[in-house]
Amino acid sequence: MRARYIAIVGSDPDVIRAIMATDDTLRPVPCADGVVILSDAEPLTIATGRTSGVVIGWVFHRHSERGKVAELTRQQQADAAQTGGAALLQGVWGAYVSILCDTDGAVRVTRDPSGAMPCYIAQKAGIVAVVSDLDLLIDSGLAAPSVDMDEIARHLLAPDLRRARTCLVGVNELLRGQTLIIRAGGGSLAETWLPWTFAAEKEQFQTKDVAIDALRSVTCHAIGTWAECFEGIVLGVSGGLDSSIVAACLSRTQTPLHCQTFVTEESAGDERYYARELTGSLGIDLHERFHDIAQVDLTRSHAAHLPRPVARLFAQSDDVQSMETASACKADAFFSGAGGDNVFCYQHSVLPIADRLLTAGPRRKTWITAGEIARMTDTSLPKALALAVRRAWFRPRSYRWQLSPDLLSRDAISLASTALCHPWLDAPPDILPGKAGHVAYLLKVENYLEGFLRERTHPFIAPLLSQPIVETCLKMPSWFFCHGGRDRAIARLAFREILPDTIINRSTKGGPDGFLLSIFERKRAQIAEILLSGALMRQGLLDRAAVEYALSSSGDAARHLHYRLLSLVDVEAWVGAMSMRVSRGSG
Repeated sequence: MRARYIAIVGSDPDVIRAIMATDDTLRPVPCADGVVILSDAEPLTIATGRTSGVVIGWVFHRHSERGKVAELTRQQQADAAQTGGAALLQGVWGAYVSILCDTDGAVRVTRDPSGAMPCYIAQKAGIVAVVSDLDLLIDSGLAAPSVDMDEIARHLLAPDLRRARTCLVGVNELLRGQTLIIRAGGGSLAETWLPWTFAAEKEQFQTKDVAIDALRSVTCHAIGTWAECFEGIVLGVSGGLDSSIVAACLSRTQTPLHCQTFVTEESAGDERYYARELTGSLGIDLHERFHDIAQVDLTRSHAAHLPRPVARLFAQSDDVQSMETASACKADAFFSGAGGDNVFCYQHSVLPIADRLLTAGPRRKTWITAGEIARMTDTSLPKALALAVRRAWFRPRSYRWQLSPDLLSRDAISLASTALCHPWLDAPPDILPGKAGHVAYLLKVENYLEGFLRERTHPFIAPLLSQPIVETCLKMPSWFFCHGGRDRAIARLAFREILPDTIINRSTKGGPDGFLLSIFERKRAQIAEILLSGALMRQGLLDRAAVEYALSSSGDAARHLHYRLLSLVDVEAWVGAMSMRVSRGSG
């Protein structure tokens, strides 16, 4: 599991005793007066004349050998202290939270840019708590699992946008790359790491060859570094590009690797041919599993340990069988290719043409990119150019977030459309629209990296979202990624000598859509009962007539509505789980 921790500023002995009584794995970590830190991991320490603190989690060397950092050098400690933790983000990488206490009474909490180490915040009676998980907040009495229905509405309208405010009252999240500064007079936030630093035009790679070499090198190093943290790994593969890149890098390490693919009853969800091609070429075991509706319980949420309803029903079947695979293989971690589409800039849009127009004007290079996008999107060249001109010169360069209003009531849409913000969406005025889109894509993956039962017993690692890989990809012009009319072109070129041609050249992609539709068809009556009498309907967040229509609809045209209904059931299950925790607490 990931490290667990709780830091309490303005400590209360009763709170500390409550935590120690409920979890004897947490041990005190030395820090400044007035701050109590408990953790089940051995943290790195920072101690200078003015500052003391810890770094909790996985911390890796930035530019040298693989493996975890055993001890920060004196210079690293001094730099971290002088910059309030910001220097760590340039000197090391990993999945960590740093907590620094100054002699002037300020406490600075910094979360690394990958967001792989959770960090939640709550306040009560003059106490500020920073914790790794919801259980610690509830068990300490610092927070109660009271559902914030306004935030539920925002989650439904923008399900892929992860904001600092969670769906529980009084529980916030420190976002990736942010620093929370706690002082006697209150708290403030600082953006310690922002993607715009690397997405800026002056930082972009000048040639594709340099970009290809850089991506191959940093990806192999980062994934190899992660592998050394574990005794055995189960990697989910589909035979798609992203998970195949992870598999190729892991196969070159000493850590035992076992691949697993899930199969649906429909041919579109059967990717065993590609998965077998991949594992056969790399000499890796492949475990083939079938999705099982019998393991899906509509009333259960695998996100009940999280402050947001981010679980997905179909993953319940994956969870059970994945844990069986891990047990049989004696693996202690799950890896995934999740985030590859986002990092490698999988986009079928005219944004790269717009970027070319803004940087080079209507020249030959722009025409080449326009032709590549037209082929990739099966669009005529004149139409692609017309759309790109409009995007480049007649719209703001920042990314406009796409909302999901389906089946929501007017009141819910009106309420939720306010406060849909994130610091990564505030693009600098000179950023190119394609890079603004790339940064927005990096946000869209966050809610899909958790909400699994298996993450409670084993770490779930998405190594393609490692800070060095993300920074490297942000330095690539958007048109690099569509080179030759192929999506994620730089990633394909970087690993073409390592992976089979069938993987590198694959242009189709399967998925669990058929399994989701089977769940809907077989459990349609139960879904109707849950949604028409559930908390979302009672709170006025859903449009009853629209929900009833969607429940009775059928055919391919209604598929998106059926997926939406299932996502609403996910949220109902999470709200129910939180309500049960409230009942147990009051009882």
